[in-house]
Amino acid sequence: RFSLVGLPPGAYSVTATRAGFVSKTAPATLKATPADSDVGDRVDVGDIALQSGSAIAGLIVDEAGKPVAKAAVNVTRAVYASAGERMFMTEGRAESNAAGEYRVDGLTPGHYFLSAQAPDGNASTFFPGTTNAANASMITIRSGLDAPGMDVRLFPAPLATVSGTVASPIGTGDSFLGGLLWA
Repeated sequence: RFSLVGLPPGAYSVTATRAGFVSKTAPATLKATPADSDVGDRVDVGDIALQSGSAIAGLIVDEAGKPVAKAAVNVTRAVYASAGERMFMTEGRAESNAAGEYRVDGLTPGHYFLSAQAPDGNASTFFPGTTNAANASMITIRSGLDAPGMDVRLFPAPLATVSGTVASPIGTGDSFLGGLLWA
């Protein structure tokens, strides 16, 4: 158990985290007492029980099947923009070890996509082995259960350069500040 002491009055969120568990946030409100005090009461936020997180684990190998060390591994969820485009939101990251092994812990139940990128800067490869995100396979995680054996074979696909000028609609004079550009 723990409590908040010496903070100014107001609404707070307390987040508990631990490796291998799903983070959890609880609200806490501090009210001032006495009336002329600018320091809040001691507030006991109670127990915050953490749920054991799930994990995705596997091996990253190159085209020849040899382990790839220091590959960047990303676990993402699909989210949809207002116009309906599918984008990926990162939920966890890891780096493969010298044997090509990786593990991403602390995942909540749901549907995920997995990608890996070799340290040499080639394009990402999505599970089970495609450089095209549209062809990626979804991995379903159930509460408290791990998904081992999610191996990715990397394919050499050099990155491309996109260049140009972003302009506002003709005649509006508006800037593109805050806009989002996808290539």
